[in-house]
Amino acid sequence: LCGGCHERARPRNAEGLRDNFGTFWAAAQRGEVGGGIDDRERREKQDVVIQVTMHADLSEACRTDEMTRTVDYRAVKKRLVRLVEHSQFLLIEALAEALARSCLETERVQRVDVLVEKPGALRFARTVGVELTRTRADE
Repeated sequence: LCGGCHERARPRNAEGLRDNFGTFWAAAQRGEVGGGIDDRERREKQDVVIQVTMHADLSEACRTDEMTRTVDYRAVKKRLVRLVEHSQFLLIEALAEALARSCLETERVQRVDVLVEKPGALRFARTVGVELTRTRADE
């Protein structure tokens, strides 16, 4: 998880992130969204499954063991849950974009990968989903 906290800082990779970046993730967070394409989806909350991976330089946190030097993933999760619960997006693509932007509001987060799935949205399919990656440079 620390991503090389005992090593010297390395040059940036092709994405502009240092190799000593670590990640936080929240896997399979379930929620309900109040949106969708047809009338039924907009009337009844729809289940979604969300996975978020945030990339941040964790070297200071690893070195100092101080909460102020890391990402407060509990605060991020609460912000994302509120966003999902109050959303009215027509498309899961728009929801995924809003989740990514919200994660990037966290100072230390430099890149975020977001996967949003909507189980049971299509007949004969276990799930449908969208996955996207956003960075600070995208803003």
